[in-house]
Amino acid sequence: MWGLLAIPFLAVMVVSDFRHRTVEIWTLAVTCLIIAYISIIESGIRAAMTNMLFNIPACILIGLCVLGYLKARGIRCRDAIGSGDIFFILALTPLFSIQEFLLFMTASSLFTLAAWAAYISISCRRKQEAVNGSIPLISGLGICLSIHLTAHALDLYRFISLDFIIV
Repeated sequence: MWGLLAIPFLAVMVVSDFRHRTVEIWTLAVTCLIIAYISIIESGIRAAMTNMLFNIPACILIGLCVLGYLKARGIRCRDAIGSGDIFFILALTPLFSIQEFLLFMTASSLFTLAAWAAYISISCRRKQEAVNGSIPLISGLGICLSIHLTAHALDLYRFISLDFIIV
């Protein structure tokens, strides 16, 4: 139930990121603190620290792969991903086990790409002009996290079995 506290702050970040590709530092900081609080309250400090111990190296490995991709394409890192995106992703690390984290990041990234592609397609057709091509990562992750926190608070996960994915 505590997870619902984060949703208003996530909403502010989602709107700001979608409109301007920036988020206010105070909303990011408050959201990160709430996520840490949720992790400790619901799982305990030992589980939250263990999750971070596994998820942060996964973030570093994924980040290095993304950096390699950007270098190969000749794209500057700061043009592709912002520091707010990195801090937000790192803030998610105590919330999920490694399997849940990788599943959440994969699903929410695919959702973000699909939603952004649909938005670009519709927006370009309607406005007949170019749209900012940068993907609002915090917006996509924030929407997915809001859905996850709501489903968790309403205990909807008891109806879903992910045994075929999480071993």
